[in-house]
Amino acid sequence: MKKILAFGLSVVLLASCDNTLDINANYDVVNVVYGLLDKDQDTQWVRLHRTYLGTDGLLAGATHSDSLYFEEANLFLAELNANGDVLATVPLVRKDTQLLDPGIFTTENYRLYYTNTTLDPSRDYRLTGFIPGNNNFSAVTPLV
Repeated sequence: MKKILAFGLSVVLLASCDNTLDINANYDVVNVVYGLLDKDQDTQWVRLHRTYLGTDGLLAGATHSDSLYFEEANLFLAELNANGDVLATVPLVRKDTQLLDPGIFTTENYRLYYTNTTLDPSRDYRLTGFIPGNNNFSAVTPLV
């Protein structure tokens, strides 16, 4: 009797399991920032774009600039002292360029942000981004 009851319970439990796997999560935009602050360079460059997961996959959006870049974004670079206090803040200027070789990603309106501010190698720097309607971001780094 115990074997029949255990078998019956097993069948009910296995039949009630849902084995479907939803590969795509809800649409969620994620900020992606690439940059390297170098004390030996006269211009500091940062790239900001977005990534997301959707039903068409990443390559479907990679060919369209409005899928890769934020409509508006304001980036700032702040110089910090040893206590983490802000000594100076400079805005990064947006530069759109078309000077890329064709490939998987769109070359239309390739966006970079830059500043010509001289950086102090003994200081840390905080990059802060403000994107309307999206998560803002901030990161602190020393110089290379």
